[in-house]
Amino acid sequence: MIMEITALRAQLTDLEEENLNLKIQIRKEVQEEYRELVQALFLTCLRIKEKLDENQFNLIQKVCELIGEVRAEGIANVKQLKKTWGSARPDEETKENTAKESILSKKECLRIKLMAEQEAALLHQQLLAARQALTKAQTDNRKLWRQNDTQAQLLRELEHRVTQDSVTRQQLDIIKTSGMEKLLKDVEQKEQKLQLLTEEAERASKRGQLQQKKMDRDLKQVRAADPDPKGLRSQLSMEQLFPGLSVPLTAFSLLCQF
Repeated sequence: MIMEITALRAQLTDLEEENLNLKIQIRKEVQEEYRELVQALFLTCLRIKEKLDENQFNLIQKVCELIGEVRAEGIANVKQLKKTWGSARPDEETKENTAKESILSKKECLRIKLMAEQEAALLHQQLLAARQALTKAQTDNRKLWRQNDTQAQLLRELEHRVTQDSVTRQQLDIIKTSGMEKLLKDVEQKEQKLQLLTEEAERASKRGQLQQKKMDRDLKQVRAADPDPKGLRSQLSMEQLFPGLSVPLTAFSLLCQF
């Protein structure tokens, strides 16, 4: 029983060490996953920001160049028209060209704004995917912690059950030992009582034998002095003269009752 309890405790210790090592390993894996995920997310954000800044700068520069080209071209056209026509019509054409340039500039700004919104939407999608991955990693981590807690609870229940079994077995051993001691004590007392009764019966038997011999001797003497043909009356007279005749029967009865 002690060896069994020792083996169970050793097994319990091994399971606790295995559980602790598993927790440490899980913690390291989760930390590594989080570290890699955060680093990847940070690098992705940096690349996206750099790309957005670069695209925005290029687009602004391109718009400025286009506006400058359109303006220069418009001014050149206005000058040419003034030289050619020298009237009010060129002014109308100049206004028309200016309106066209404004429309083109607005279109270009809208196009740039649309591209920026597309880049922002892409960045938002990437951030959302990173958050989903982080949420999944946290869920897996909680699941692993719950599994570890369940294993720890099972180990505690096993230890409690082993302790209860040990206590129950010890109590049973104590009860068995005390019951056996009581039984042996009762048997010993009965043997002593039987021995006393046997000795008493032997002493009573010896006394009866002595009294029987004495009675036979006295009876012979009486018959020799006064013979009586009536045996029954002589026997009754002897019993009246020697009342100790019933002692052997009494001792024998006591022995039989025991």
